[in-house]
Amino acid sequence: MIENTEAVDIAIVGAGPLGMALALALERGPSIALIDSRARGAWADDPRALALAHGSRQLLERLGAWNSEAATLIREIHVSQRGGFGRTRIAADDYGTPALGYVMRYRDLADALAARVPAASLFAPCSVEAIETGEESATLTLAHEGATRSLRAKLVVHAEGMPAAGPEVRVRDYQQQAIVAEVRTRLPHGHRAWERFTPDGPLALLPLGESYAVVFTVPSDKAASLLALGDDDFLATLQAQFGKRLEFVASGPRASFPLTLRLRAQLTGPRQVWIGNSAQTLHPVSGQGFNLGLRDAWQLAAGLLDRPDPGAPATLAGYARGRRIDRRGSVAFTDSLVRIFSNDLPPLRVARGLGLLAVDLCPPLRHFVARRMIWGARAWL
Repeated sequence: MIENTEAVDIAIVGAGPLGMALALALERGPSIALIDSRARGAWADDPRALALAHGSRQLLERLGAWNSEAATLIREIHVSQRGGFGRTRIAADDYGTPALGYVMRYRDLADALAARVPAASLFAPCSVEAIETGEESATLTLAHEGATRSLRAKLVVHAEGMPAAGPEVRVRDYQQQAIVAEVRTRLPHGHRAWERFTPDGPLALLPLGESYAVVFTVPSDKAASLLALGDDDFLATLQAQFGKRLEFVASGPRASFPLTLRLRAQLTGPRQVWIGNSAQTLHPVSGQGFNLGLRDAWQLAAGLLDRPDPGAPATLAGYARGRRIDRRGSVAFTDSLVRIFSNDLPPLRVARGLGLLAVDLCPPLRHFVARRMIWGARAWL
């Protein structure tokens, strides 16, 4: 725990997986304060599962924070639409990688990163009460261990939360909620993931251990009733939406969260920068959100190392320019999938089927989609 600290080079607000990854990427460079509003280990009961692209594994390995024992491989993804023709299959063997991606519980990833973060860099639990920016630094007012204290930093990195509504933030409410749960099937998953587009929204099944992590997208007005169902009725509803390719036999506890697109117009401000969910929150379709945020952190760290003033306007402007293609591409990709596939209009159903067939039958198009899922709009490695 840091005590009596008055100044650091970089203050990272948010010590979840993304904030910790940034701190590790910067560990041989500037001095850092890692600020977390929660106590360490608060993620122990977090039920979420994360879809990590193979490119994210490569970044985490460079940080010494890859937990291979907690990761379940995705070797193949099967994409289809309910009530219509067309499907495509993407396989890791086509890209020379052991997997297209991996599924890991949030808590396991957080534990792997926390084991590498020096305790001397951490304020936790500690809340940020105010931030005042000046020409040469920013001053943070912190509530820490029952006292108020000030911390001066050349740069403040926002790495938690989501963009608050305002003139700088574009918001699209999808009028959907994601029901998340772990379910068992009669036969083993064989490291295959499923993305099934239905009129209600995307339905994803991600292999996790011996089970599947389910992300079941439904209109907001249906979410409460699905959460209230008994396990048998929930599995029957899931079966009806997914179809007969798998047989669901057991379900764990369920939770839900609303789905919106929130996009900050500017990634940087005077002595401040926003990364990950604080810069953009995406629909979970295709699992792009955390992977995009990790690439934010990696590129930001690369631009800050060996810089005497990490908050200099030119440095921050360079970061924002460098993230433009990857960020815009990921946002457009996920938003387009949701808007095109979350309806049941017959002309669009036919067009979607033709599109899925085109991806399946045209290797260059399929490779473009796969590489975007694995490495983003640009290959960093």
